[in-house]
Amino acid sequence: MATSKATPRMGFLYPTEENVAWYSVFKSMMLQMDAAAFASREDRNAMLSGGGTLSWNATTGALTWTDTLDVLSPTTAAVGELAAGSATLEDGDGIVVTLTRYATVTYALSSSVAQSVPSDDNSFLLVRRSGDLLYWRNGVVMPDGFEGTLAVRVLSDDIMDALEAAEAPDATNEFVTVSAMNTAIAAAIAAIVPPVTPKENLTVQVDGVTALFTTSAPYNAGTLQVYLNGLHQLGPGDGQFVETDPATGQFTMTAVPPLGTTLYVLYMGV
Repeated sequence: MATSKATPRMGFLYPTEENVAWYSVFKSMMLQMDAAAFASREDRNAMLSGGGTLSWNATTGALTWTDTLDVLSPTTAAVGELAAGSATLEDGDGIVVTLTRYATVTYALSSSVAQSVPSDDNSFLLVRRSGDLLYWRNGVVMPDGFEGTLAVRVLSDDIMDALEAAEAPDATNEFVTVSAMNTAIAAAIAAIVPPVTPKENLTVQVDGVTALFTTSAPYNAGTLQVYLNGLHQLGPGDGQFVETDPATGQFTMTAVPPLGTTLYVLYMGV
């Protein structure tokens, strides 16, 4: 007669109904649950660092790192080290390392390349390839041709151009201050993503006669949103208003709003 059964997903043992001497099975079940819960907590707080200079070539699938990649467990302050090396990653492949749970000293990590992560308590996904991009555990996304460190996020060309323009004119070629760098980034982002205006009240223009209205500033075509009496109006192509001339801020309602109607708009500025 069986004394225990296993859960379908995690394989936790539990006593059968017929098992009178259930304590040993119950203890085994609790130890399995404890190990799985601790692994989940450790993975949630794990930190990835090191690696020296990392290089990624999507054409060959070659990922290299020049120094140890470290996985820190803040729970015990132990570090797992993956020695400097390389791996070849096809689309969908990831690098999986095996952690030593509840370690208290630095230890060596073993690794493998796999399309999926084993369903156990010790496997930990470091990085996964999707298309030409590498998605790292710490949030860094590396494009094809990347060469740098895990501490640097890849910025768009527009932001990088703005950063270069903000460099200090001195021999060290460094930024004057962190503030100057932040200002350059903010300006670059503003140039890429136009600001959304606060909701603008055009009710004063509603006279019960005109269908043509004008915003206080030009708007980007396709971004105008119109609200009559708080109700959102369907945009161009759906028949409730037309963006007559975004450069001058003009738009036309297909039906004249009655006197007393409230009119508000939202839009992205030019």
